[in-house]
This record gives sequence, C-alpha cells and structure tokens, in this order.
Amino acid sequence: AVRRAKIVLAVSHSEGAQIADALDIDPARIHVVRTYPAPVFTPDPSGAAAARVHERWGLNRYVLAVGDIHPRKNIGALAQALKQLGEPGLELALVGRPALGGEQIVAGANARWLGRVSDEELADLYRAATVVAVPSLYEGFGLPILEAMACGAPTVASSRGAMPEVAGEGAIVADPTPDALADAIREALDPTVADRLRAAGPVQAGTFTPSA
Repeated sequence: AVRRAKIVLAVSHSEGAQIADALDIDPARIHVVRTYPAPVFTPDPSGAAAARVHERWGLNRYVLAVGDIHPRKNIGALAQALKQLGEPGLELALVGRPALGGEQIVAGANARWLGRVSDEELADLYRAATVVAVPSLYEGFGLPILEAMACGAPTVASSRGAMPEVAGEGAIVADPTPDALADAIREALDPTVADRLRAAGPVQAGTFTPSA
C-alpha cells in the first residue's frame, strides 16, 4: 500500500524518518501532519482547577500519567521512580482505559486510577498536577505531552520516539528508566524549574497549530 500511495502521512518527523527507513521509501514522499492541542487545554491563572480536582477526586499533590494502561506506557518504571523519590504526600494518578494487563499494572504501581475522564476534567487534572509524566517506551507522537504543556503543567517526557520532538524546550526529557525519571521529576519539583516549565510549556505547545 505504501509503495502504491502517492503520499504517505506521518504524525511526527521522527515517525516519518522511521517509516522511510523501515519500508525503504523516498523520504520526500512522506508528509508530516502534526496534531495540535484542543482549545480546552489552556493554562489556569486563577488556580481554580486545583480546588475542582480536590473536590472531584480528593487529590492534592500528584504526578499525572495519561494514556491507555499498557506495558508500553512504562507505568511500572514511573511508580518505581516515585518510590525512589520518597516525596511525602506525592501520589501517582493515572487516567486512561485498561489495555493489556491494565488492572495488574495499576495494582503494582500503587496508583490512583481515575479511569476515563472528559476533556474538561482532563484539562483540570493537567493544570493542577504537580508534575505530568509521560514515561512511554515509544510514542509516534505523544499527545499528553502537548496537552500538558498547553495547560502549563511541569512536564517530564521520555526520550524515546517522537517525544523529544514534541517536548522541545517546554518539558524535561529523560530516559524512561526509574533512576532517570526520578531525577527528572525531582528537577521538575524545584519551584524555580517548575515556574520555568509553566511558562515554557504553553509557548512550545503554541508551535503546534492547524497550519504548522
């Protein structure tokens, strides 16, 4: 199908390069069409999101991970990273539907599983998060990184696949291992770094537009 097609679409430059290499096709035939954050994902200067999140889920300080609960999402490594940090009162909150072995992954991570939520609820969860972490072993794009940055959340992203391309200067990029993730989250918890990320995230997210 790829060889017959006039053009091939990819959602990131990283994915496009991998397609060209894996299928041995001319990179010029690959057109990158990147997604962009929905309008609901914006910062919350008022701070009201934190109160809504506390009222809805009882969460205060938490690291948020968003996506299907699947081994590729590397939630176990994230849970180990938080255990290494030993930060008092810092919970792991998960949003997403269960995939392969999802229930066992959640149980092993000792996490708060919020299930599926609306976009409005998700935006509040991003805004109120202490840190948003995307520790996946691979992503062709990494939409939660983009949404989190658009909401002004301090964000830690895996160094695999297209995630560094999405994160740019708006997030901390780290190897998806417990040690590296722990170091990155520790860095993001620093108030000065957190403030920098809250400012840089929306700027980086703003480079993803319908015409970009």
